[in-house]
Amino acid sequence: MPAKVAHCTKRWPTLQKPPILAEGTKVGPNRLQRGSDKRMARIEEPITIKRYDNSRLYNASAGSYVSLQDIADMVEDDDEFIVRDAKSGEDITTIVLKQIIAERVHHG
Repeated sequence: MPAKVAHCTKRWPTLQKPPILAEGTKVGPNRLQRGSDKRMARIEEPITIKRYDNSRLYNASAGSYVSLQDIADMVEDDDEFIVRDAKSGEDITTIVLKQIIAERVHHG
């Protein structure tokens, strides 16, 4: 005699769709989610890196010197930053990024 098979009649609740976030909205432990708190979310300034005459790069936000590899890591981590000439204040981010690319091509 074949065994009786019990049929499950319990229905699982439907899954709710995640809220649609506006383009560019970042959600994480240090950012507030919309509607989760009455306070306004902090607007983060890009990290400022100063380049001195001797080609040394100084991360003013962290208070330490950085290398081109550190900046390359920041690009890979999708960190927002700006590189400025220490004397003139000119934005030289593009020049530094070109230097990183040239070194990677040269060293493989």
